[in-house]
Amino acid sequence: MHTGALVIWRSNLPSVVWAVVFQSRLFGTLYRTFGRYSFMTTTRVVQTTQDRGANFRLTIIALCSVILVGIYFAFWGRNYGLDFSVYRDASLSWLNGANPYLPVFTAHHLDFTYPPIALAFFVPSTLVSFQVAHFVFWIICIGVTTCAVAIVFSEGGMGFSRKTWISALAWTCISLLLLEPARSGLDYGQIEFVLMCFVVADLLVVPKGFRGIAIGIASALKLTPLIFVFALIACRDFKAALRALVTFVFLSALPWLFQPTISSTFWNKDVFDTSRVGQVAFIGNQSLLGVLHRPPFSGLPVNPLWLGISAMAVAAGAFIAWKYAIANQRSLSMIAIALGGLLASPISWSHHWVWVIVIPPTLLANQNKGVARPVRAMLWGVVAICVLEPYWWFSSGWQSDILSVLLPMWTMALLILWAGVALGQKLQADGPVGNPKEQISGT
Repeated sequence: MHTGALVIWRSNLPSVVWAVVFQSRLFGTLYRTFGRYSFMTTTRVVQTTQDRGANFRLTIIALCSVILVGIYFAFWGRNYGLDFSVYRDASLSWLNGANPYLPVFTAHHLDFTYPPIALAFFVPSTLVSFQVAHFVFWIICIGVTTCAVAIVFSEGGMGFSRKTWISALAWTCISLLLLEPARSGLDYGQIEFVLMCFVVADLLVVPKGFRGIAIGIASALKLTPLIFVFALIACRDFKAALRALVTFVFLSALPWLFQPTISSTFWNKDVFDTSRVGQVAFIGNQSLLGVLHRPPFSGLPVNPLWLGISAMAVAAGAFIAWKYAIANQRSLSMIAIALGGLLASPISWSHHWVWVIVIPPTLLANQNKGVARPVRAMLWGVVAICVLEPYWWFSSGWQSDILSVLLPMWTMALLILWAGVALGQKLQADGPVGNPKEQISGT
């Protein structure tokens, strides 16, 4: 017992108790235990209050975004729905016993250009009026895009919390207003949002034993998602890649059993006729082939150049995807493949570039902070171009010749730079790209 305690003992017992408690190790133990608990409790209350405030503000932003999207499409978007009208009319034509690949649809005389199995996919839209079907399709597109963004947020470390879903809904609605590909995609009633959700879910959340099936389904509905088989190969998931191809072949072959004439028309003729999709040289075609068909490249040998440059774009995207798949940053891997596919496709209308929606969530995710600054800046540049939409500023002249190729040329430069950075990092360190601490936990 300390000397001070002995002195107080002679005075009175309560003082002794006070001295023993506050001048011994017992006080230190009690203070550390109950004092720390009190401090932690207070901190948790403050943190919880702050989280609630942040979630409330986020909810308000999401609600305002939903209202703004509703106002936009109530006054402007409802006047479009051109592509969705083609889907629905073609399905009606098929149900009435006609070959939907022979007639043209709508006042714009558009062809139905999707594989035969897609006709069955759009049958539900024929059960109600066009206005009702179009409205329901809007809701579906917003819903599946919200799911895709939430999955990307979750893969970046946020998890599937309430905050994740509110953030995903808010960004989806904001992107539908700010990003031209997203806005025009919903205006036209494009199926791209559904296909993107299929691919994102398959690559990021579907269990390994079922991975590849959704990509196969998406590819059967529209051929372009086949490019994401490279993403599965980059992850060294060869069984999933095979599963995707088998699913695609099965769904593509199925209509041959019931509608051989329709299937023959598409697979033996229409699938090779890009003119049915539209004019390749039109400024809305933001692919490499579109660039080569416009001045100043229109006088060059187009097909050899297109095949060579497209192969370079796909190879760069596949290499980047492989590097980031090793680092377990699959959303970046997915984006690299998507950009390469958009460049290589013969026709990539601006509303096909809806993949730009998932770039900001990917870059903002904690897991993906290992992206080199120049690459990150150029990815944000893709987003900025889609906000500014300079390819629509001029319809002719030298200004149009320059601005109409800005998005694909910028994206091509991005892929080359990105692949070079990834290759350089491989030479500097024998390991995957990204944060080393993240690589250890990656699988």
